[in-house]
Amino acid sequence: MKDAATFRRTAAAIGLAGAVITSTAWTLLEPPFPADYGERLAAIDAGGAGATASAVLFAVSQVFMLAAVLGIAHLIRNRAPLLSNLGATLSVIGVLGHAVFAGSMLMTVTMAADAAHRELYAGLIEDFESSPMMIFAACGLLGTVLGLLLLSIGLFRSRVVPRWIPALLWAFLVIEFVGTALSDFATYAAVLSLAIAFGALALHVWQTPRDDWEVGHPASGGRLPAPA
Repeated sequence: MKDAATFRRTAAAIGLAGAVITSTAWTLLEPPFPADYGERLAAIDAGGAGATASAVLFAVSQVFMLAAVLGIAHLIRNRAPLLSNLGATLSVIGVLGHAVFAGSMLMTVTMAADAAHRELYAGLIEDFESSPMMIFAACGLLGTVLGLLLLSIGLFRSRVVPRWIPALLWAFLVIEFVGTALSDFATYAAVLSLAIAFGALALHVWQTPRDDWEVGHPASGGRLPAPA
């Protein structure tokens, strides 16, 4: 804890690994979400402890995601400074938006357990999701998509990691935000793509020299040569 550079490197590696674990877990445990709000509450109630754990893990995953995206931004900060700054900024906005929305998910789990008032709660959720408060959910979605896109482009252009890693992040974005509308199985493909990419990044970060995490140090980002 006394060595700031080592702390940054460790936090980034743990963030990447933790984001993989928590994101995979909450996705696999997530109950179905029918369009009808009453049916949605019933599905959450039927999901029991798994549905509760999914909501909690979604909230916890944002803490790890924050450290993960800041770690990626640090890796590319010298070779792709604009992409690093913009990607980090948008990603932090995405984390904040998702963290706020996670609060509503936790409240929904509590509502789902009260079957006697389910119809009332269904109306409240419908009103909430039609209100300006959903701007936080929109920020979470857009911030995450655009932030990860810019950071992955920075990884690709800077070549601080093998290029198949940012390519997998692109695959995740396409599958998660396009493919899942076409097939339920796309969710698992998206989670797998993110898990492999972030897992490889966590290992790479853990192996980077300590000096790369000093503030102001001209980090190599790893052992790959800079692009011509």
